[in-house]
Amino acid sequence: MASIFDNNLMSKEDLKRIEQLENAWRSTDDKDLKKQLHNQAESIRNSYGYSGGEDGSEYNVIDAGMATAASAVNAYTNALEQAEQNRQQNFSDQQTAADEQGRSRLREAYIKNLQSSLGLDQQLKADGISGGLSESTRAAYDNSYINQRNQINSDTLDAKREIAANAAQSAYDNNEKIAQLLYDSATDRADRLTAAQQTQYDREQDALDRDFANRQFEYQQQKDASDLDLENRQFEYQQQKDALDREYEEKIAALEQQYKIINSQTAAQKVSNSQRQQQIENIISLMKSGYYSPEFADILGIDGDKLQYDDNSDENIKEYAWDMLSHGVYHDSFPSILGYSKEVLEEFADMAKMAQD
Repeated sequence: MASIFDNNLMSKEDLKRIEQLENAWRSTDDKDLKKQLHNQAESIRNSYGYSGGEDGSEYNVIDAGMATAASAVNAYTNALEQAEQNRQQNFSDQQTAADEQGRSRLREAYIKNLQSSLGLDQQLKADGISGGLSESTRAAYDNSYINQRNQINSDTLDAKREIAANAAQSAYDNNEKIAQLLYDSATDRADRLTAAQQTQYDREQDALDRDFANRQFEYQQQKDASDLDLENRQFEYQQQKDALDREYEEKIAALEQQYKIINSQTAAQKVSNSQRQQQIENIISLMKSGYYSPEFADILGIDGDKLQYDDNSDENIKEYAWDMLSHGVYHDSFPSILGYSKEVLEEFADMAKMAQD
């Protein structure tokens, strides 16, 4: 994938090309093809003034000025070295010439000394003096020649020493000049590298700052969405709570209304029950007296056939009472007739009535 520098420095089109080259690079095992793809990606990065390094993730500034300066320094130092080689060759030629000149002077001195010695011998013979030069005279000539030869050797040696000194000084001056040039070049390169590193650091810092700002923006978006979702949930919860509160209030109001109705019905029922109790007591009294009417069954809500007995004995009265109780009808005379307590018979009647309802 593209580096953080690619993402922040390149155009969308170049970034897309980098990603395509990256995908192609990952999909092949051909080393030569991988190298070609990497070089293509690097050529895109170079157009933005940096290199991605071996894996494309780095940011190495490309300073064209620094490369040009280094090339110029190399060319200049090569020229200086070549010129010094020429000078040293010239000094070497001067040494050879000095040697040759010394040897020439020695030959001339030797020949001249020999010629002088032979000329004197001939002159003496011509003057009639036999025996040639005396030893002292010959020794004097030899010493003069030796002194002259020594002087020539000394002059030759001095000339060669001067040439050698000039050659050494030239080499020293040239080496010093080259060393200063290389030092200045290295200093300039160090300054350029420091500036490039600072630029690289600034770019990396800018990229990190942009990435941090993007992350903060995304976080704020997510937080705003979460806050909005929370507000919506709180609003929905409040709506549901309000609805439940209203429903509860409506149910309470309905229960209160039902309670009022039940209370009013209970009060009315108490009056009705009192009247009914009086009717039941009257009917029982009439039945005990041997009087029967079909209306009794309708009033009591029981089977009329069970009331039509010829004999209204106590047993029949008990059966009437149980039949009434099984239909939810109770009378205060039933405890004495049936032999059970009021509470038991009332509970029996209530359960029978609930079963009917």
